Amino acid sequence: MGTENWTRREVVAHGLLVGAVTMTEGLNGCARRRSADAGGPGSGSGAAPAPPRVLTIPAFVEKGRTWEPSLSLEPGIGNPFDPAEVDLSCALRSPSGRSLTIAAFYYQGYTRSQDAGGAQVLQPLGAPEWLLRFAPQETGLWTYVLSYRYRNATPVVLARGDLEVSEASGPGYVRVDPADPHRFVDL
Repeated sequence: MGTENWTRREVVAHGLLVGAVTMTEGLNGCARRRSADAGGPGSGSGAAPAPPRVLTIPAFVEKGRTWEPSLSLEPGIGNPFDPAEVDLSCALRSPSGRSLTIAAFYYQGYTRSQDAGGAQVLQPLGAPEWLLRFAPQETGLWTYVLSYRYRNATPVVLARGDLEVSEASGPGYVRVDPADPHRFVDL
């Protein structure tokens, strides 16, 4: 099954959002239908809620490493798994002029343990937050615009700035060797 038929929740649940721009670009074209959770808390009518609070936006990252801004959104505001209700995204422009838009995803960390009977127990770790993950493949000065849209309202710019991408100090991600598909290499 291709990601074009998955909801944002299914993609996050399958752990596919790990900074790969290609997966995120796939998300922008999918999940415009309502997920099974539509109509959850905060889905009633009313005025648009306050925009998210920006928690962190790193100013520097090495080529091929993960740039990960985080944001906080008031609990109970719409359905965080439905981009038709709550949509956080980041438009990026590379030094060569290439444009990318990356969708944020709703994240809750957990600690895993076992109870006395051996059953798995998950405990929330901190408060839920929105994350963006991006691994730039080009060095130089990138620009970004972080925006938020609630339902059909006009998008609100939360932050804009520059991201300095330097050469990596170590090897990159492990990938299949293009010359020999039976080997892995770091690029």
